[in-house]
Amino acid sequence: MILRRLVAHLREQHWMGVFIELVIVVLGVFVGLQVSNWNEARNKADQEAMLRIRLADDMKALEGKFALTCKDFDVELASMRGLLDALRSGVRPADEKTFRAYLWGVGTVNDPPSLSVTYRELTTGAGLALLSDPRLRAELVRYGDVHERLLRESILAKEVVLDPRSVYFHAVRWSSNAADWQDPETAIVSYDWDALVPATAELQSWEAYQFGTVSKCRKTEQSIARIVSLLRDGNAPGAAP
Repeated sequence: MILRRLVAHLREQHWMGVFIELVIVVLGVFVGLQVSNWNEARNKADQEAMLRIRLADDMKALEGKFALTCKDFDVELASMRGLLDALRSGVRPADEKTFRAYLWGVGTVNDPPSLSVTYRELTTGAGLALLSDPRLRAELVRYGDVHERLLRESILAKEVVLDPRSVYFHAVRWSSNAADWQDPETAIVSYDWDALVPATAELQSWEAYQFGTVSKCRKTEQSIARIVSLLRDGNAPGAAP
């Protein structure tokens, strides 16, 4: 209809009519583009809001899991240091219960929690670009990096600590029943003090790996806490989009 009127005005050389029709066309295109952009921005905002909610749920759950995991790693490292102190003294400990707890802690290797499921989905494509907060994007990248390094450290530690050829496992006899492994009193069946003394050098290398897992676990835990804080601030009522 507009095109027909525009052609008619051109034939009649009705320039004012031509101008009016062109203005109507331009305004129509402009309004259409604006509505399209508004809809796209609204859809993107809704998508980001949903992602932030899912990330917040994931990270809050991981915050608790990492607190427990890092605490377990601390116990392992403290056990190693207690055992090394005892072996270096050259004197068999009088406190049998504590010494068995050291032996148990040294031979225990815990796995770190997995990556956030939502984070994995975001990093499979251009998902991080959906998040408008550059601080949140940067912290999520940092989280993925420190978690990857923690996982590598944990895998290496497990390979070293659980090597059946180690002097430790020749000197310490663990229960063959996995149900007994949660308690030092039932997990450690027996140990040979004299055979343990030569394990000092081996255990020092284990200590280095355990220190690495503790350090990287704490860094991951701190990164998760920063993400939770950024998400909480960004989801607060009145927060800037």
